[in-house]
Amino acid sequence: MLIPKRMQLPQILIYSILLIVLAHGNDITTEPGHLKPFGEGRPSHPVKQIDYFPTAKEFFENYVQASKPVIMKGVAKMSPAFDKWTDDYFLAQDEPSGNTVSVETRKKESRQQRMDSMSFKDFVKIYNNTEHYMVDAVPKFLRQDVMIPCPLQCEQLVYGEFVDNVMWYSSGGTKSVVHTDSVENINCLYRGEKTLIFVDPEKYGDKVDLDRVEGSYSSMDVDSVDYTKFPGMAEVEFYHVDIAAGDCLYIPYHWIHQVRSYGSNLAVNIWWKHHLSQDLDFNSCTDPCEPGMTLKEADFKGFGDLTADPEEIREHLKKLLGNTGETDITRLTQNLLGPEMKSVIEENEELSEDLDDIFSLLDANKDAIVTKAELDSATKEVLLDIGHIFQAIEEDLEKIYGDGDENYDEDEERDDDHDDDDKDEHDEL
Repeated sequence: MLIPKRMQLPQILIYSILLIVLAHGNDITTEPGHLKPFGEGRPSHPVKQIDYFPTAKEFFENYVQASKPVIMKGVAKMSPAFDKWTDDYFLAQDEPSGNTVSVETRKKESRQQRMDSMSFKDFVKIYNNTEHYMVDAVPKFLRQDVMIPCPLQCEQLVYGEFVDNVMWYSSGGTKSVVHTDSVENINCLYRGEKTLIFVDPEKYGDKVDLDRVEGSYSSMDVDSVDYTKFPGMAEVEFYHVDIAAGDCLYIPYHWIHQVRSYGSNLAVNIWWKHHLSQDLDFNSCTDPCEPGMTLKEADFKGFGDLTADPEEIREHLKKLLGNTGETDITRLTQNLLGPEMKSVIEENEELSEDLDDIFSLLDANKDAIVTKAELDSATKEVLLDIGHIFQAIEEDLEKIYGDGDENYDEDEERDDDHDDDDKDEHDEL
């Protein structure tokens, strides 16, 4: 069917909804889960639970390489942080002068929200009475309290291949966007409870529209999923995960997930490179586990280091191709930096040239289309060149924006606040 050329925007919207209705044979808005929170209304499956830390070999072979999440019940209680980390303990610590942490200002995640920076102790003093939510690396003066999860106690990982760690700290009620991570992840909960909703990307990745491809997340409202905007959600099956203080959870690379927290909440996760999981030398791993091996010993490379790994670059570019498995320069640019960057790209010659260079390196047959086959056949040298261009783009953006709150859209923040006033919020999580 062809849409008439002169059809106006409201007509196009109505026409699109009618096509969706016809495709499903009924009114999609009557399907279970429409306008309900993400994860509700569709079939749900449990995630495997074990009550111990597996060895590195068992963990990587049975879960990481198989891309299967697993809940490890009670294992975080081995870490000194489980008993030590109270607010009073934090306030009694000797925080170095000038130490700051990055703090989100809204518990319902918006990638456009304003971020605050303050001392760790100042955050601890205010978080119970505000929307503030710490999302930053564990302060160095606290890292000796966090035991490295037993399956990750491998020299290859600890001394050079961890990507980052994050301390997720709030009074509860946080709600993440629906997203994926470009790294492997173990998340250990020291306080409160969390619910995670998973979608297996191999089975339903094409049904969950991660429309903000540049950030690998979806713009859908996690409190009210609209099937007219995201029709694929009417076909998805979920995995529900509930974890309590003391539990650790493995979140596989690229698994689609959304996270909610309940009660005073404190967790720490460790990210590591996906591709290293295929080549890990288990002889470098401790067995039995060493409770005294903590984050203080670990070396974190940071996400910038991923631009020096050809296979990580290849995987990132694959996501930018979208569900069709191919892209032109316009869509590649939009998926890489976001549609709102169009005018910025047009006004900055260096940035535009960098993006053209990426496309040119990938478009092997010069037909103005980059395909999955071309990406699969790209050499490591080509991918490393693209990694260098990624770094140049970061530098371009820093020149354009400086160190200000460039991601904070004040008008969008006001609109979001207005929208939130129009609907009942869930009880504090």
